[in-house]
Amino acid sequence: MDALRISPRYTSSDWQRLDSGNPKDWTKAVEIVRDRLNGRFLRFASDCLKVRDSGFVVLAIDCLLAETIQQFKDGVTDGRNRSAEMITRFLEGLQFQPDFNADSRKAFYLDIRCGLLHQGPTGQWEYGETKRAGSRRIIRLQNWIIAKLKDLKRHQEENPVVDPEEWPEAVDLVFVTEFGRPVNANSLVYKHFKPILKKAGLPNIRLYDLRHTAATLALSVGVFLFFPKLILIFAYHL
Repeated sequence: MDALRISPRYTSSDWQRLDSGNPKDWTKAVEIVRDRLNGRFLRFASDCLKVRDSGFVVLAIDCLLAETIQQFKDGVTDGRNRSAEMITRFLEGLQFQPDFNADSRKAFYLDIRCGLLHQGPTGQWEYGETKRAGSRRIIRLQNWIIAKLKDLKRHQEENPVVDPEEWPEAVDLVFVTEFGRPVNANSLVYKHFKPILKKAGLPNIRLYDLRHTAATLALSVGVFLFFPKLILIFAYHL
């Protein structure tokens, strides 16, 4: 397997060959880090600054850069679920004082870092009120489903993975990823749903089309025999 390219001019093999006991290799390490920061972040920020109204994108890059620099500084090898810690520690630097006290650092993380990087067509679900009050419905579940959900809730309470500071919108979700984040719609579809369709020899339908499948299956077993209007509810509101 080819070595992973970690910057425009260097690969993971170049980094692994460095000897921390050799002063010359420290100079090389600085060069590799500089090449990574320039190649992954700074050059793109510079290009964006040439375009009017690019501040949104540049600030998003700056946030990612700040996390990366702090990870290098602290020797963090796995930064998953540590974004809040990295951003706030970065802003503890003397160059940001006295403007960024503890409250300001937390506000920057929640309102700027999360506000920027969690927006846009990222495949995340959108959370908000329904368009009409009548769109809120109570779904009666079978006992075995309720039992499974209770087991899941108990497991989540015993093995918490959600970081309320990093992903406050995930706190009340029933299903999250193994890292405690909201399920990404694109990942759900292309990593799981589409392969299942292919393996089962089914048409390449959308995930959203399953609402029709649910209505058809329910109709076939007589669920809607006495409540025919529920067919429309399932077909258009699921």
